[in-house]
Amino acid sequence: MAEGESTMKRGECMLNVREVDVNELKPGGDNPRDNDAAVDAVARSISSFGFNVPILCDTDLTIVAGHTRWKAARKMGLTRVPVIVLDLSDTQRRAFATADNKTAEIATWNLERLRGVLDELRREDVDLGDVGFSEEEIRKILGETGTDENHVPELQAEPQTRTGDLWTLGDR
Repeated sequence: MAEGESTMKRGECMLNVREVDVNELKPGGDNPRDNDAAVDAVARSISSFGFNVPILCDTDLTIVAGHTRWKAARKMGLTRVPVIVLDLSDTQRRAFATADNKTAEIATWNLERLRGVLDELRREDVDLGDVGFSEEEIRKILGETGTDENHVPELQAEPQTRTGDLWTLGDR
């Protein structure tokens, strides 16, 4: 095995992770994902936790999945990044790249569990900005009210009032 390579077993297949010069990688020119807004968050995550998810590329070192990680690495001045080289046809590369992006959108958050995780991490002095959520998102998830007196809360899915309800306002 060459220097900078490691092999991981996953079921029956072997994944070969190796380090590649960041400038040898080429972005997929047909990448339909606009990921520039996520680069800073990914760079912050890599700085805090390490480069734990390799970039996937084809045998020509064209990125299949991991454009945002690649952009973040370049922004951070990293010279080498972990990659897994996949032996895919051009059609397979494009199909897999599309599936990889789309399937990530399908999942949803269990907000109660997420609230518990974020609350626990904060108690352990983890900077919640490192996990990719904005301050506003974190306040919403944790149910914290902002100090902005003009803040308009989001409507609840189920209204608390119904047609015909009578409300008394004021001192009466």
